[in-house]
Amino acid sequence: MKDAGLITGDSKKARTLRLVDEKPDGIPISGVIAAGGFVEVFSDSEVKSIPPNLFSQNAHGLERFALRVRGDSILDNDVVILDKPPFPREVKNKTIVAARVDGENQTTLKRWHREGNQVFLVPENSSYPTIQIESHRVVVEGVYVGLIRGIV
Repeated sequence: MKDAGLITGDSKKARTLRLVDEKPDGIPISGVIAAGGFVEVFSDSEVKSIPPNLFSQNAHGLERFALRVRGDSILDNDVVILDKPPFPREVKNKTIVAARVDGENQTTLKRWHREGNQVFLVPENSSYPTIQIESHRVVVEGVYVGLIRGIV
């Protein structure tokens, strides 16, 4: 990672690593998302972006962004990488999505399942219930691409 220019350290202090200043063309961390229930959308002031060479480039030209996870379905403080879907209503069943209820300022990270006019947002953690909602009320903000743990 040092060779790639992503991290730097202090040669006089053992085990001190830090991210190199973020680049403006990095993947932006747009806020926080719940892995469990819904959480209010708010910005994440800890890290503003993921260096672009820390995660593979988006091959489809879609808008890529990141959200910091709060909850316990995925480890707290993990960062999920998402693509803004070009056709949110065409998301395939079993896809992990960042979903928001239309008109509300709450999001959650769940597995998408649509049957007719109903959407089921299925948690990975069986401690949480499946959320059932009318499909016209659900907005898919992003489709899960990957996860970064422990360095941002």
